[in-house]
Amino acid sequence: MKTPISQQDIDAMAGILDIIPEKQDSAWIWQMSNEKSGQSQTIIIHEAVDFGAGETGCLLSVQTGHGYFELHGCTHFLLFEPDEVIFLRVDEQTVSSMVIGKHCTCSMFAPINRELLRMDPEELDPAVLMSAMQMSIAESILS
Repeated sequence: MKTPISQQDIDAMAGILDIIPEKQDSAWIWQMSNEKSGQSQTIIIHEAVDFGAGETGCLLSVQTGHGYFELHGCTHFLLFEPDEVIFLRVDEQTVSSMVIGKHCTCSMFAPINRELLRMDPEELDPAVLMSAMQMSIAESILS
């Protein structure tokens, strides 16, 4: 993901999440709800946030009934058919991720040592298996 995020990127995300976001200044806002589960969430993508120390980038925030989550310096996103968008912050040593689903789901994995992604899954501690499996989906853009 590059700053600024293109309208084509937003349209692709909206297609997966099955809802059109509202544009406000330099942010896109999705107000989502799931009638079956009663869950709702608000997703905001801020395209140009000053993180200090000369770093400017994308910030993803998600507010759910269970909490508030932020992913600073988002560098990539993946459309994961049929119903999820995976947002990533990747650097040389770690990767962090927020997974947003169209049924008002939100999962966050941060920071994950990239060395875990190179290990044989059978050698991984069961406590890190879920995050390693989740990030292996994004392996193609991590190299």
